[in-house]
Parts: sequence; structure tokens; C-alpha cells
Amino acid sequence: MKEKIGVWIDHRKAWIVIPAGKKGVNSSIMQIESGIEDHTHIAKGVRTDITPGSNDRISEDNHQRNIQEQLARYYDRVIENMTEAQYILIFGPGQAKVELKNRIKSQKPTWSTPEVEPADRMTSHEIVARIMQYQPYKTMTA
Repeated sequence: MKEKIGVWIDHRKAWIVIPAGKKGVNSSIMQIESGIEDHTHIAKGVRTDITPGSNDRISEDNHQRNIQEQLARYYDRVIENMTEAQYILIFGPGQAKVELKNRIKSQKPTWSTPEVEPADRMTSHEIVARIMQYQPYKTMTA
């Protein structure tokens, strides 16, 4: 079992970092693409021959369900490529980090609970540096 791993994630891609060496020189880095386009949505008003109504709502619901299914498959691919570690840090912009944490907790209950931090867009070198700096929260014993 590795001591710690880190995942930078948003809804488009994830970087999984497994540190090795004192300065992270030999770290294992993997990128996984989700295949989901930015801001995918059904444009309103494009179909002028159809009157607005329940069909639009059904179509939007189907679209949202498809996106949720794609995200679930994406999170599963990320989890498959992660290794069990004593400490897991998930960071990145948006809600993907929280969604991944919840997916890990539901699918891998024996793994340690990941810590979640907000982060902006980062280069692969910045991601590795952040993981190398990561100091897990240690619970205090009474």
C-alpha cells in the first residue's frame, strides 16, 4: 500500500499522482479524459418547428441522465487507476472532487476517506509539487 496519492480532477480530466522519491522525480502520473465536452447542453429555441413543452423537458432530462452516466463511468475509470493508499488527497475546481470522493466511499469502503481541497487549474508539475507538499491531517488521540 502506498503512503499517499493525489488526484487533481474536474469534469473533463483527472491527473492521478503516485509520488516516489524525495522530490517526486520518479512519480507515477496518469491522465484520464472524461470525454464530456465543456458546457454541454441542449440549446433552447433551435428547433423552431416544435412548440415548447413537455418534450423539451424530457429531452433535457435524458441529456442530464446521459451526462450523469458518463460521469459515473469516468469516476470508475479514475478509481480503477488509483491504488489503495494510507492517505488520499483529491483536489481541483468545481464539484468533481466531491463527487469522486463520494464514489470512492461507496465503492471502496475499505480505503481511507479522501481529503478534499479546492484548487485552480494546474500544470502536471504543479500537481506533483502539491502532492509532495501534502501533509495529511492526523487525528489526535486522547
